[in-house]
Amino acid sequence: MIDGPSGSSDRDRQVNEIITAYLQAVDAGQTPDRQEWLRQYPEFAAELQAFLADYERVDRMAEPLRPAAPSERAVPGDAATMDSARPPAAGTGTTIRYFGDY
Repeated sequence: MIDGPSGSSDRDRQVNEIITAYLQAVDAGQTPDRQEWLRQYPEFAAELQAFLADYERVDRMAEPLRPAAPSERAVPGDAATMDSARPPAAGTGTTIRYFGDY
C-alpha cells in the first residue's frame, strides 16, 4: 500500500502528522500530556512510544548544549551576556589573515 512517489505509506504519513503536531505544540511552549496523547492515538501506540523514547533521549543529551537562561538582572545590550566574551564576527567580504599557529 504505497501512495506517492516517496514510497511512504498512508500509516507513515499519519504518524508523521501526529508527531509534527506534537513537536509544534512543544515549540509553542505547551507541554503535551504524553499519556493522553498515546490514548488519543492507540492504533499508533508502538510508533509514538518509540518516538517519545528517542525524543526524551535526545532531549537529555542536548540539555548541556542549550544556552543558559538569561538572568533576571540582565538588560538587553548589557556587557554581562554570554556573547560578550566572543570576538566580533567577521563581516561578509572580510579577509582573515591569520589562523592560530598554523
